[in-house]
Amino acid sequence: MNRLLFSAACFSLLLGFAHVFGGGPEFHVTALASNLLVDQKAVYSVLWHFASAALFINSAALFLAAFKSAHRNLSALVFLQFFAFGVLFIGYGMLRLGSPWVLPQWLFFALICVLAALGYMRGRPQAI
Repeated sequence: MNRLLFSAACFSLLLGFAHVFGGGPEFHVTALASNLLVDQKAVYSVLWHFASAALFINSAALFLAAFKSAHRNLSALVFLQFFAFGVLFIGYGMLRLGSPWVLPQWLFFALICVLAALGYMRGRPQAI
């Protein structure tokens, strides 16, 4: 087992649950109760559930990569997606909200990216 990839998978899963159970009531339910148009609420729901799916699917990919070295490249894909998500959170926090700390989710994405990158490199075949 690759402990770094396993740790990344655990943090990714934790982030998925935080998204669903913490952010759900705070953002998703609030958006659905707002004055948005019905089609806007539908798009918001699709994006919300897309984010949930991405978090849980990427968690599964990291767990698979942690236990099956043949699937180690999955961690690179997760790294790229989570790097992009982190950049979006820090960028929108800074540009639209004036501080990167308003949307601190980027910290979790950064942590997962570091663990995934280190786990990926640790799993490389050694040159002879």
